[in-house]
Amino acid sequence: MSKPIINLYWFKRDLRIIDNVPLQISCDDEYPTLLFYLFEPMLLNDLHYSKRHWTFISESIVDINNELNKYKTKVHCYELDAINFLKKVTKHYKVNKIFSHMETGLGITYNRDLEVSNFCKKNKIKWHEEIRNGVFRGRSNRDNWIRDWKNYMQQKIIDLDCDKNDFYNISDKLIKSKKIKANNEKKIIQKGGTKEGLKYLKSFLNDRFKNYQNDISKPLKSRTSCSRLSPYFAWGNLSTRYVWQLAKNEVLKGKSKFHFK
Repeated sequence: MSKPIINLYWFKRDLRIIDNVPLQISCDDEYPTLLFYLFEPMLLNDLHYSKRHWTFISESIVDINNELNKYKTKVHCYELDAINFLKKVTKHYKVNKIFSHMETGLGITYNRDLEVSNFCKKNKIKWHEEIRNGVFRGRSNRDNWIRDWKNYMQQKIIDLDCDKNDFYNISDKLIKSKKIKANNEKKIIQKGGTKEGLKYLKSFLNDRFKNYQNDISKPLKSRTSCSRLSPYFAWGNLSTRYVWQLAKNEVLKGKSKFHFK
């Protein structure tokens, strides 16, 4: 009996569905896509990460899954390293393509990507990667980087256009999944997710920017005067292109007096 043919979409530091180019490309492909996120043991044990990071990531996945409900799918989450996950999947399915963004981060994630690339070549799987936030990985010099960055920022925003037939779900019995729950703790920390990021963006453009220049170097005051968007950029709840274009449009329409260059 032949194996079902599927594609994979690997969520990494791009935890969103708004302006997610490789996600849209995966939906446009002829084969359905399994969406997944890996809580990789090497990162769970890495000192660069803390409980707050994983809480933010989990909240971001919950936010995505709320949006995916209408497509009868979800982000399948596993506490596995990438190679073991791919071995388990390819045991039951023929993987046609993997879609993702190029991750920029730690050396261990770069080396992991090299291992995944080798696995794909050996198993005749095409790995389609798109640049993330205008960062062109692997360049030997800075020639034309401003030109290419501006071209990237001015490209059309991608609103996900798909239906439930574009996605593939697998049983938790096939690969043991990691349960992701919303965090209900009442702590004064920023919550993950695109919806939360948009709240901070809109309040900054509408009001909080007024004291930005005066307060940005003052630790206590900057908390309320700066954009507070850093974690939403870091984990990809918002793309820089989306924020750049939205901010510019708000200013041009007269909805914000934020000084935009």
